[in-house]
Amino acid sequence: MVLEHIEDLNAIFEKASKVLKKEGQFYICELHPFKQYSGNKASFNDGNAKQDLEVYTHHITDYTGAAFKNGFKLLHLKEDFDEDNKEGIPRLVNFVFKKNI
Repeated sequence: MVLEHIEDLNAIFEKASKVLKKEGQFYICELHPFKQYSGNKASFNDGNAKQDLEVYTHHITDYTGAAFKNGFKLLHLKEDFDEDNKEGIPRLVNFVFKKNI
């Protein structure tokens, strides 16, 4: 739940590729881009007011593209919904990638 605050996903996958052994797996869970499309973004209340954090919208293909470029294949993709309400917008997206090289 931190990658929305990092602009360059490729750098993350590049580093993961360097530290993981062949066949190693890389799990990611992030705010679903559909939530961001609808205007949701990370924020906190500092006791006086709501503070919005700098975030970057990463589309599903941004994750998979950076992964494939750095020698990963997608093993699993799952969307999680608030209170299992599958009629609404998914809250989270989960990926499991496996290092091929």
